[in-house]
Amino acid sequence: MAKAVHDAGGGLTTVGMAVGTPQYMAPEQAVADPRTDHRADLYAVAAMGYEMLTGRALFAGRSPQQAVAAQVTEAPVPLDALRPEIPRQIAAAIMRGLIKDPEARWQRAEDFAEQLASDRAVAPPRRSRRRVAFLAVGAVMLAVAAWTVVRQWKGGTPTPALSVVAVMPFTVRGGSQLNYLQERLAWADASRSSADQALRYADRLTAHHRAFLEAVVALRHGETWKSEAMFRDLLAAYPDDAEAWYQLGEIEFHGNPLRGLRMAEAWSSLSRALVYDPGDLGALYHLLRIAARRDDPRELDSLAARFFELSATGDRTQELRALQAFATGDTAAEGAVLAQVARAPENALPLIV
Repeated sequence: MAKAVHDAGGGLTTVGMAVGTPQYMAPEQAVADPRTDHRADLYAVAAMGYEMLTGRALFAGRSPQQAVAAQVTEAPVPLDALRPEIPRQIAAAIMRGLIKDPEARWQRAEDFAEQLASDRAVAPPRRSRRRVAFLAVGAVMLAVAAWTVVRQWKGGTPTPALSVVAVMPFTVRGGSQLNYLQERLAWADASRSSADQALRYADRLTAHHRAFLEAVVALRHGETWKSEAMFRDLLAAYPDDAEAWYQLGEIEFHGNPLRGLRMAEAWSSLSRALVYDPGDLGALYHLLRIAARRDDPRELDSLAARFFELSATGDRTQELRALQAFATGDTAAEGAVLAQVARAPENALPLIV
C-alpha cells in the first residue's frame, strides 16, 4: 500500500484521472492488486452513491495519500448513522458496495441496479419534504452509473429495465473536496455527463422531478439564465422544494456574468431552502458568507452556531471558523485559526476567497 501511495504522489488529483480519484478508489486499486476487475467500478459507483446521500465524499477532508490509505484500512461511517431517513434498502445496497473484500461486495452491476430499483426502495413518507425534487433524479443517475459498468465490461448499450425508480437524496452540488480550480473543472465535466445521461431516462420521472432535472442540465451546460428561469417556474408550482431554492440561491450568489453578485436575492432563496431543510449545510455556508459581506456579526455568529452544531468537524468548518473570527474581529479566535493553519500540512485547508 505504501508503495502504491508513494508512486501515485501528487498525481492523484490530476484532471481527468478518474480511475485514480482517491475518494472513489477501491481498496484493491489502492494496493495495485493485479486481480482488480469490474468490482472496483462497482465500489466507485457505491462511493458516488454515498456522496450523493450524505453530501460528503468518502474520507473527505484528507490529503489524497491519506484518503487512499483510508480506503484500505478504514470503514466508512454507516449511511443510516449519517442519514437515518434514507430507505433501509438503499443504505444496505450502498454499504454492500463499499465492502473492502471484493468477494463480499456486489458481484454484478445488474444486481446492484435492481436492488436500488426494488419496490422496497420507495420514497420516504410525504411528511419528509426535504429535497423532494432531486430524490428520484439521483436514483436515475446512480442506476445509469451501475449499468454503465455492465456496458464497459460486457459491451453493448446499457438498457436498465427499471419498473420502479429507486428514490434517494441526491445533491447536484459540487463535491466536498473540490476546492481548487482544476478539480472544479473536472467535476463540471463529470456533472454534465451524468446529467445528460440521466435526461435520457427522464420519462421515468414525475413532471416535478423532470423539470428539476432539466433545470440542472441547463445549469451544467452553462445556460445560467435559462436555468434560473426554469427553477423559478418550478418553484412557482412546487414552492416547498428545498433543493430548488438552494440551486436558485447558488445561481444568485455566484451571479450571472452580466448581473454580478446578487446577495439580497441569494439571501432570500437560501433562507427559504433552510425553512424546508433546516439541516442544509450548503445553504448555511452561503448565508454565512453573505452575512460576512454584510458586516453583520450578530447574524454571522447565529448562523455559525447552527453550522457548527450540525458539522463540528466537516470540510468547511475550519474555513468558516476563520471567516467568523476575522469578520467579527475576535483577536483570540484569529490567533487560534492562524496557529492551526501554521500546523496544518500543505493544501490541507481550503482557501477563503
